[in-house]
Amino acid sequence: MITFAEQSEKDIILQSPTGSGKTVILAHFMDEFIARNAKYAFVWLSIGKGDLAEQSRDKMAKYFPMFRTNTVNDILTGGFEENSATFINWEKITKKGNIAISDSERDNLQDKIEKALLSGIKFILIIDEQHLNDTFKATEIKRLFNPVCEIYASATPKNVKDKRLIKIEESEVIGAGLIKKQIIVNKDLQQGFVIDERNANSFDILLNLAITKRQGIVNEFAKLNTRINPLICVQIPNNSSGDPSSALIQNLEKFLATKNITVDNGLLAFWLNGRYDNKDGIEDNFASPIVLIFKQAIATGWDCPRACILVKLRENMDEVFEVQTIGRIRRMPEAKHYNNDILDDCYIYTFDKGFIAGLSKDIYGGEIRKLFLKTIHKPITLKKQYNPDIQNPIDGAKVREVVADYFNSAYNTKPKDYTGNKAKLEASGYIFDANIHINTASGSATVFSELKDTNTLSGSAILSTHIHGRAFHKAVGEVGSAVSLKYEDAITVIRALFIDLSAKAKFKKNLFNFDNKFLYAFIINNFDKLKTDFRNAMNGPNPAQQIIMQPKVNESLWLLPREYDFPIDGTNKRITPYAKNVYEGYTSNVAKRSEPEKKFEKWCEDNKNIVWWYKNGEHNQEYFSIVYSINSGKQKHFYPDYIVIDITGKIWIIETKGGQTSSGVSQNIDPVSSQKFSALMEYLKTHSKTTFGNKIYLLAGGFVRFDCNSQELLINTTIWDEDLSNLIVWKELDKKI
Repeated sequence: MITFAEQSEKDIILQSPTGSGKTVILAHFMDEFIARNAKYAFVWLSIGKGDLAEQSRDKMAKYFPMFRTNTVNDILTGGFEENSATFINWEKITKKGNIAISDSERDNLQDKIEKALLSGIKFILIIDEQHLNDTFKATEIKRLFNPVCEIYASATPKNVKDKRLIKIEESEVIGAGLIKKQIIVNKDLQQGFVIDERNANSFDILLNLAITKRQGIVNEFAKLNTRINPLICVQIPNNSSGDPSSALIQNLEKFLATKNITVDNGLLAFWLNGRYDNKDGIEDNFASPIVLIFKQAIATGWDCPRACILVKLRENMDEVFEVQTIGRIRRMPEAKHYNNDILDDCYIYTFDKGFIAGLSKDIYGGEIRKLFLKTIHKPITLKKQYNPDIQNPIDGAKVREVVADYFNSAYNTKPKDYTGNKAKLEASGYIFDANIHINTASGSATVFSELKDTNTLSGSAILSTHIHGRAFHKAVGEVGSAVSLKYEDAITVIRALFIDLSAKAKFKKNLFNFDNKFLYAFIINNFDKLKTDFRNAMNGPNPAQQIIMQPKVNESLWLLPREYDFPIDGTNKRITPYAKNVYEGYTSNVAKRSEPEKKFEKWCEDNKNIVWWYKNGEHNQEYFSIVYSINSGKQKHFYPDYIVIDITGKIWIIETKGGQTSSGVSQNIDPVSSQKFSALMEYLKTHSKTTFGNKIYLLAGGFVRFDCNSQELLINTTIWDEDLSNLIVWKELDKKI
């Protein structure tokens, strides 16, 4: 990094996992750099909430006490000095009206910068936690410093194109002893656990496990004669009041008091908005508090190496973890491993259903590179279809009829046959239980990406309509959203289907007669299956269920978008340039691609008959769309996957779908494939050609799928058939284009 900075490379990115010691790495870099170079000054900008700038300065002073460090106030008084580092909270100097620095002081800061530049000082900017504000380059502060080099630090950087990337792998950091060897999830939590959320101390299972684990860690440190006081971090929901009168906080304090952990004896600390009991100095390895209660304040940048256990109290069943939060318990307290698993691992305790969804993402996921359209492709034009009224909700009364008929057809249920219907739906995976089922994770992982392989741990919570009301309404909303129903219509449909409201609703097809309390449990426990079944019902091809609506389709001219946000798959190390793609810099390590899409993109690159190809986006007006109708007559937008031009000048509109196994089992998971296919064929009938570049180009299109039996990509351009063995409609792609 020193060499790159000395060569005045404009943009350098240090990408390193959370907890790997980026601050120490950068502090060491600054110390080494000024030992070799004169007339430089560093400006360290911390972006986001908290006191990250002050924390970084303290760490610099700890490891390099001879290095001159400054604050904004120091600069306003004495100006910038060479071979120094100034630590600044970004928000304190940019936000107008921020009382941390007045307008006159802001002007004075600009004056100090100008004087430093005139004296020959060259600035190097360090932007910490770059992922929190990737619009930094557009701000006036950069222009003021006129830096010779900018160094960005983040575990999850954005916009890395054309920047010098220095990447430190998670495994390297573990090998160096800087972070814990493993993440242990729900150690000793038993299968079949039951919690009573009507009891304010429903968290006692998790806290007891955490306190027991902490004592085990204390005992192991004692054997090594090492004075480190392990810290338990308890994260409470964002919607719980930070006021000491909050019921959750009150009951947490009561429970911890039974363990002799209180604010008064110094063992309990708070880091909440307006409450900071025993927070000062808590980062020290020998500090007194053994439990810290917080919300989101420590999610980014906070450095407390003695923190080793996280207890996450749930707000709702699918709340996800933040990778940054887990990073707070991954640091080793003395930057070394002890060759003792209890001390070398960190521990998480949670009931959250969405645990894996938040944590199993690779620490390096989410990287986006902006690509630009090659000049030669700009003239292409097509007619896109859209319906401005597509977002309008549909008639709930029609939906309940269609869904009831679907259940009768798919599961062989019968109206008002409550006992028989229960047996049939249970056999298909529906849960009938008065309690709320909870699934969380149990196991261990070395790196974040391995968390997806942990085991599922199941338990239950005793239902309370008050406590679980939010989860119920959220589930109803998601089921309704799946079929374009407003919440108030969705709840009406659900009650009509699962509660006998015949006298009021004049609906004779209800499937069950649950009481209101059991309905809560049924919807919460089954909302994923209900979403799928509601969607399948509305998208089903059964002509008897068709509800005709007057179509309304508009058309407008569509051009290839000039820019493209390219998501990068950091796990793909074999990168091949895709020269035929319309965007400069498109490569094979693109993320968020299905297997059929990956196969088709490679086919496009390898096929001599393809001149160029474009990957379409979704759910945005800038992308190419065709309007189609689902079972209810509700219109939706269909965004075909690819637009391809061959050597004859023909433009192909292609949609890829899941293929078929060698035993003939379809891997296509899209229930409305036939409707989309029909819409594409209808579009091609009325749009047989287009013009651009003063030339006329014919249009064609079809659906492409992979046949495992023949190991061939097949295309259908005629009549929809799910079965790939139909040789009349499914042709080898190589022979068609």
